[in-house]
Amino acid sequence: MSGTVTTSDGKPAAGVNVRVFHPMDKSDRKAAKAEAKSDKAEKNAAEGDKPKGEKGEKMEKPIPVASGTTDNDGKFILKDVPVGKYTVLAQQRAVGRATEDIEIKSGEETKVDLKLVRKSDSSKSSDTGKKSEKSEKSGKSSDEK
Repeated sequence: MSGTVTTSDGKPAAGVNVRVFHPMDKSDRKAAKAEAKSDKAEKNAAEGDKPKGEKGEKMEKPIPVASGTTDNDGKFILKDVPVGKYTVLAQQRAVGRATEDIEIKSGEETKVDLKLVRKSDSSKSSDTGKKSEKSEKSGKSSDEK
């Protein structure tokens, strides 16, 4: 399978992680999102005073069937993806993410084009592609210490 990843303003997105997973139903996706948030909180806390390796009972993270990274033109090729239905996830920190459900069929080349969208842009896209690292204009910063 192959494809292209672009930013929300249509420019090629270089260095984006592209992964292919077995599809999850809606409840599995919610659980995976909650786990990702929990893992991030645990990692931040572990750097402080929480002992490492101390985790509660959790659902295992999905393991990608295939993964790769986009080139300078935003293109990617993932080889040896078995026939079946999958979810493709393209994600890059501070840029955005995109998902698409696909089906790999025997003897056919599957092509997917993904457009990265920041989480805050999913409901409104007026300032798409104009994010600065510190978001000084908004006065808000999720990373304030």
